[in-house]
Amino acid sequence: MKKLMLMAGVLTMPFLFGAFKANAQVTVNNPMNSEVVMSDTIVVNLKQNNKVLILGSSIKMLKDFGPAADRLKTSFLNDINKAFTEQSIYPTAKEVHYFVQDENKRRIKAEAAEYSDKRVDVAFEILRLKLDLPKYSYTIYNLNNGVRMMVFVNHPDSLLPQLGEVSLNEAIVTATKDKKEIRKNYKLEISTDSNYYRVSNKLGARADILEVNPYFGLTLLGNTFSPMVGTQIDLRFTNKYGIGKYRLGFGFTGLTMLERTNGDISAVNLITTYEGRAMYNASPRVRGKSYWLGIQCGVLKTTNGGKLDNAIKFGLSTEGLGPIGWSVDFINTKDFKESIYSLTVRLPF
Repeated sequence: MKKLMLMAGVLTMPFLFGAFKANAQVTVNNPMNSEVVMSDTIVVNLKQNNKVLILGSSIKMLKDFGPAADRLKTSFLNDINKAFTEQSIYPTAKEVHYFVQDENKRRIKAEAAEYSDKRVDVAFEILRLKLDLPKYSYTIYNLNNGVRMMVFVNHPDSLLPQLGEVSLNEAIVTATKDKKEIRKNYKLEISTDSNYYRVSNKLGARADILEVNPYFGLTLLGNTFSPMVGTQIDLRFTNKYGIGKYRLGFGFTGLTMLERTNGDISAVNLITTYEGRAMYNASPRVRGKSYWLGIQCGVLKTTNGGKLDNAIKFGLSTEGLGPIGWSVDFINTKDFKESIYSLTVRLPF
């Protein structure tokens, strides 16, 4: 019964910790926030440094968006030209937002130039500075699938002719025709010089990283607590955003067990664990918030022999719930006649 209660506690601990963290955390819409959900971008370069940014959850998802992108573009140009003619929107407006639910549900809104001049949009200014974007922006929101198209021009006079002559469908087809490049990159730039579409730049951050992580902590082995120290060596495989996706590695841990005879300490047994581990990041698109889940197995060595010498262990581990790492293991003695459990809490040095 005690063993079942311990297992229930171990299995619910990550969820309880996660719930506490969710309730205690306050999310602020700030571009400097460390937790950033990644998205993919196709950049279509027009003339005079004017650009169209097409943003979606992945470039692979944008592959079939080309025809819809041209229809949205045509609808936007018709509506904004009408708004300019009727003077419901002035060409001097620096920010225009166009919302589309379907063909009969469209809204176009603009912020007055004098208001925009007094207002500082931190996220927008950082984006403009990093990507060297012109100051007039027009954002088209496709509410059906969450895709955004952001048009940046140096002067409103170039919006209608330059955006009107470009084929966003052809640009998207050019960007997505190479499956290997889609897997490797999260940003693809398309040049449209002389109506010739080509990939002119690409950006990805995939890499393999060797990590060495020493740690210390506390282990409950059976019904006995013991301090422990160890080192984990992992090869981290990242995705195209540079965020870790898989980790493969091995490590060793040392802990002490006190042996008692008639209530008195008779010996100190040093136990060393050698184990291999494979882990997967359950949040591979969120920068600054990785949640690792994995399996591990290994062997125990003791200085004084005993039933745990050459015992086999296997278990589960998790990292990412704050700085603390957790693992629970089942240990079979070398003759497989007895099994015990262990629970370990780890903190990095």
